[in-house]
Amino acid sequence: MGNNKRKAVIVMDNGGGCTLILGKTYQHCYDDMAQARHDAEAYEAGEDTSDWDGNEIADYPLDIHCEDYYNQERNGGYRTYYSVDDIDNNSKGWDSAGNVIDFRAAKKNK
Repeated sequence: MGNNKRKAVIVMDNGGGCTLILGKTYQHCYDDMAQARHDAEAYEAGEDTSDWDGNEIADYPLDIHCEDYYNQERNGGYRTYYSVDDIDNNSKGWDSAGNVIDFRAAKKNK
């Protein structure tokens, strides 16, 4: 697939949860980082999200390109990662955050 690989957007929040934004059609909030990682990896591997339960894009739209979001991230409320590899290789200052640690720990041994 090379550069055409789909990338999950993973938004970690300072409350210990995360939100996955998968393309323009799926968004879901997670408390379970192992499940979040599994879903992000499945999406990046090409799995179809159209039949996944829990799509919250209509109820909880998170626009990572708006000024409010930028201000929240700048003030430490969120950290945004643009792929599973991004979170594995770049903590963005959140090395000790439980959700980042748990997400990384769920990595499959390949």
